[in-house]
Amino acid sequence: MGQRIEVGAPVVIGDTAVLTTDRGFTGMDGYGFDSPDVAAETDRVPPAGLALRLFSADPAVTRVYVAASEILVTRSEPWDEAGLGDAAETIAAFFLHYPNA
Repeated sequence: MGQRIEVGAPVVIGDTAVLTTDRGFTGMDGYGFDSPDVAAETDRVPPAGLALRLFSADPAVTRVYVAASEILVTRSEPWDEAGLGDAAETIAAFFLHYPNA
């Protein structure tokens, strides 16, 4: 149930990857999360749920910022293809409630 989110090719700027999607996650405001604890405090907001999944998927993630259809993910380690792929897949599957069905 749900639909996959289309994620464009990530752009890496320093330790931050910018992932652009075909869905809006926020209105005009953006939401930043510096830790899973901060995201958990606002877990009723979809951007917080996405941030929690990104923190869980990669222990090197240190910050997630969600603004409209762009997600900025910062890591403590350099980005590699595996990390970018994991981040993109985590975002792509965010709205899937039964991903393996």
